[in-house]
Amino acid sequence: MPSFSNQTRPQSRNFAPNNSNLAMRFFIPFLTFLFFSIQATAAILPPGFIESPIAEGLDPTAMTQTPDGRILIAEKYGAVRVVENGVLLEDPLIVLDVDNYNERGLSGIAVHPDFENNGFLYLYYTVPLAGYNRLVRIKTIGNYADPLSEETLFEFDVLTGTVHNAGSMAFGPDGKLYLATGDGSNFNTAISLSTVMGKVLRLNDDGSIPEDNPFYLQNDGKYRAIWAYGFRNPFSLTIQPGTGRVYVCDVGSEFYEEVNHVEAGKFYGWNVLEGYRTWQDMPDEYRDPVYAYSHSIGCAVVGAAFYNPPTSNFPSEYQNKFFFADYCQNYIKYLDPETGALEGTFATDIPRPLCIMTGNDGNLYYISRGGIGGGSETDNTSSGDGTLWKIEYVGDGPPVFSINPHTTLVVEGEDAHFSAQANGSAPLSYFWTKDGNPIAGATGPELTLNNVMVADSGSLIRCHVSNSFGQVQSQEAVLQVTSNQRPMPLITSPSPDFKYAAGEPINFAGIATDPETGGMGADALTWRIDLHHDDHTHPGLSATSGIENGTFTLPLIGETAENVWIRLLLSATDEANLTRTVHQDIFPDKVDLRIESDPVGVQARVDGKTSPTPYQTTSVRGLRRFVEMPRLAEVDNKMWAFQHWEPNETTIAQSVYPQDPLTVLQAKYIEVFPGNGYGLTATYFDIDDLGNFTTPYFTRIDAKIDFEWHGASPHPSIPDDNYGIRWTGFIEPMFTADYIFIAATDDGCRLWIDNQPIIDYWVNKPGYEVYSTSIHLEGGKKYPITMEYFELAGYATAKLLWVTEGMTKAIVPSTQLFPSLPEFEEGDHADAFVQINPNPVVGNTLMLQTDMSHQEILKINVYDGNGRLILENTGEAISEPEQLIEVQLPPELDAGIYYLQVEGKKFTKYQTLKFFKS
Repeated sequence: MPSFSNQTRPQSRNFAPNNSNLAMRFFIPFLTFLFFSIQATAAILPPGFIESPIAEGLDPTAMTQTPDGRILIAEKYGAVRVVENGVLLEDPLIVLDVDNYNERGLSGIAVHPDFENNGFLYLYYTVPLAGYNRLVRIKTIGNYADPLSEETLFEFDVLTGTVHNAGSMAFGPDGKLYLATGDGSNFNTAISLSTVMGKVLRLNDDGSIPEDNPFYLQNDGKYRAIWAYGFRNPFSLTIQPGTGRVYVCDVGSEFYEEVNHVEAGKFYGWNVLEGYRTWQDMPDEYRDPVYAYSHSIGCAVVGAAFYNPPTSNFPSEYQNKFFFADYCQNYIKYLDPETGALEGTFATDIPRPLCIMTGNDGNLYYISRGGIGGGSETDNTSSGDGTLWKIEYVGDGPPVFSINPHTTLVVEGEDAHFSAQANGSAPLSYFWTKDGNPIAGATGPELTLNNVMVADSGSLIRCHVSNSFGQVQSQEAVLQVTSNQRPMPLITSPSPDFKYAAGEPINFAGIATDPETGGMGADALTWRIDLHHDDHTHPGLSATSGIENGTFTLPLIGETAENVWIRLLLSATDEANLTRTVHQDIFPDKVDLRIESDPVGVQARVDGKTSPTPYQTTSVRGLRRFVEMPRLAEVDNKMWAFQHWEPNETTIAQSVYPQDPLTVLQAKYIEVFPGNGYGLTATYFDIDDLGNFTTPYFTRIDAKIDFEWHGASPHPSIPDDNYGIRWTGFIEPMFTADYIFIAATDDGCRLWIDNQPIIDYWVNKPGYEVYSTSIHLEGGKKYPITMEYFELAGYATAKLLWVTEGMTKAIVPSTQLFPSLPEFEEGDHADAFVQINPNPVVGNTLMLQTDMSHQEILKINVYDGNGRLILENTGEAISEPEQLIEVQLPPELDAGIYYLQVEGKKFTKYQTLKFFKS
């Protein structure tokens, strides 16, 4: 999100890097996000404009539109959502794994100029656990993106912090991709040509670098992609149709917000100055912003859209204007790009506008992000209140034609059709004229002249529209009538009963006859193939002229809906420019694909659509279907882990090309037993020269064995080198399987599971992984575990991982580990109940509820996740039911998971403490 910078906006510069990858909203159980909802409220617009919400509940960053009118919205946590026919589809186009923290995440989206034919979608996101951004290209098929098609086109430099991420991009009329990058919270990058941060880049559509870029000869490698430099956080970028102007909205720091016209090789000021140049000595390539405004009237410039739609619906005063928004002051304004003059305010009272787009339909679309506000890291990371709005012009003023009638050529005796469209204040009244004379009954936007004659040729046709504000007339169209007859094309192949399959050729052929001249040659023929899906089409074979026959092969990857067919069209055009088109519909050879699972009811994702098993669908024979199963699934209030596909395929995602009448895929799951453990008992020792344990230093609870101390000590009370650790307790497998354990230590290690020695590598060694033999363990059963480790000198690391055939290698989690604790002794002191109530704890007061059969002083300790003692306290327990002991936690304590240890004379109890700040 746009980061703030002055004192009314929390500082966002120079945050330390943070690679947290928060859980995505899809497919991740156990996490619940808390949002403070903001109800969608209408903006204040100029007279004659209305707006309506199209999609709500979004976590948006950017949007684009496909040629067929679908709106694609990038959500920060990695999903691309689809709005089709004004409805937000439930299933995302794709969900990427991204680093979603602060301003990091999925933040850029664009479609290829030839999207209708190639389906290429471009996405810009932060790579998890890597700290840099990546540009990828993905192939889309309808409302589904093929995850296996992802191509990495460009990898950016490592970010210094978690703000100023940028990522806005668009294709120019030259077919090149223009992409804006932020300075990554290091302002020194913007002025340097040795980094791609703080720049506008220019790339070919395959990610290569055009040789005519301004710094191509001066720079090497990826730095040749630099098109312009000197930007702080260029959050929004757009390109004006027709002129090719590249405009960038650059979020400022202390003083000014900027709208910049970006040109090749130019410098835009950051970090030397903000706003317009006054006394500063700047290089020759410096360019002032087109428009800049101070923080007295705004704080973060976002959104960028030229109003130059294919079909215009807005009054003339808005034509060719540039629209932008302010994230904090909640308005949209517009300016004249020819002069840079601000012309007015278009909308106010928008809850945090984020991006603006001129739609193919002539309407203006914008996204308000909503959220909790404030510009904090938490606020920037996630929002559930984003809304897509559509702004339409409906009137107050004379009508405006958005579609004018076109000149029409018809054959004598045919009907001639004309159409027009106007916008304006309702009601609108239509009438048509022919050579200036009103046509009886022609009172709508469509006109049909029946059975026209050659004598009518040359007539001038106009549409007239009026409302209470006035009347306008359309451009004139000419009715052309000829006595020639249209040619007669004929498709001769394939046969009417032919059925097609993906990957197999379709041979087509045809001829045509001209009633005036007879047989026509191949140069008069034009072929086209449309791929039909329900009520819309996708291009198959574009218009191809000059052939009488050819071959078309449906790709193996394509539209997966059931209601599909191919329409083969043949057009013939004679010397009088008369055309007739005929078509033949070709239907697919269909087969069935069935997805099953054990247990039933698992949410399978088939070609991007989520459905519970068993799921059966009809498919074109040979067409690739992509099936993904969740690694973890909740069915009948039980957790299940994916094991394999029958018979023994362990890859969780499957590509299948069904050929048989029925193809069945069955996924096998095994029950998972999520534990409630909290770690192992860890005793830290002094050691001798051979690594043998001698004197113990202390004992604590370690949540898991996942440590990299480098050259430092694990605890202030022990030295940096020459120490040992023994972890003891119990391990509870999540499911029944053959497990392999991996000890990654520097230096020696030994491991026992169920009292069996399975790793013995007690030597001084550099850090690498040591694998155990396979051991069969039952899910939900606790097994004794002991791991020993010694560190002699140098680098220190200790990790315990596990892996099974159905589970990737991972650190053994604390939920499956239980410490070795003293057994309760018989007698009065055994009857002791101690519990945090309530838990989670909100605020700095912990309430400990006890129910004791005796009175004694309890020792109360709190440890963090690394076993460090952060609080020592005592409390007096008396023989009274539900007694409450109040414990004050340190005021500087951060929110998180901690471990409570309560010791009595003859018992020790542990409990996980969940702490939230009030």
